[in-house]
Amino acid sequence: EGLKDRVGPVRVRTFGGSPENYFDKKKTLKRVELAPPPSGPVEVCMAVPGPGVYAVDIRHDANRNGDTDKSDGAGASGNPKISLFAILFGKRPSAKTVAVRVGNGVVPINIQVQYLQGGSFKAVTQ
Repeated sequence: EGLKDRVGPVRVRTFGGSPENYFDKKKTLKRVELAPPPSGPVEVCMAVPGPGVYAVDIRHDANRNGDTDKSDGAGASGNPKISLFAILFGKRPSAKTVAVRVGNGVVPINIQVQYLQGGSFKAVTQ
């Protein structure tokens, strides 16, 4: 939810196992990159190895340059607050906040994409 526009791809990643693995690109379980649809929700179904606790993140490459930079939007399961300070110092959101419990079946989650505004990331209001 909350893409500021439909330009640029959206990347979704899943992480599992120990919370120390969450958001470590070397520990990604699955990664999908796609063009967002012209309107409506961006829906992505990501298979996980089995029941357990996982985390999900999303990045909107708003300027289509392939790099993570200050024009991009980002979000994670549990919709934690994101600050520029936390990103600069590699601080990850708490595992408790981002944890998604998966059983046998589909577990829908909503992620609010946030963009850098001033010194912190905020949802774009349209």
